[in-house]
Amino acid sequence: MNLSALALKMTGKKDGPSANRRAIKNKALLDFLLSLATLVTTSCEFALHTKDPDIVERNIRHGKKAYACMLRYVGRLSLTARDVREFESRTIGMEKVISMLEQRRIFLGSQPK
Repeated sequence: MNLSALALKMTGKKDGPSANRRAIKNKALLDFLLSLATLVTTSCEFALHTKDPDIVERNIRHGKKAYACMLRYVGRLSLTARDVREFESRTIGMEKVISMLEQRRIFLGSQPK
C-alpha cells in the first residue's frame, strides 16, 4: 500500500502532505510500540528462565521500563483494524508471560520492586 492510501485509511482525510506525514509518524509509532512489546516479552521470558536472582530482577526492571514507555505512547496512536489485531496479538503474549512471571515470583517468595 502506498503512503497516500495509508494516510487516507488512517486519517479518513484526503491525500496531502500533512496526511502523508501523519501516516508515516503513525506507522513509525506503531512499529516502535510493537518493538517495545517484544522487548517486554523477551525481558520477562529471560527472567522466567534465569536462576540468578540479580539477573531476574534486572530483566524485570528492563521489562517494566519498556512497558511504562509503551503506556506513555499508546494513546497517541491511530490504529486500523489490522493494526489493532497485530497490536493485540503482541500484547496478549506479553500479558501471558508477565502473568507467568508474577506467579513465579510469588511462588519463590520474592517481593516485586
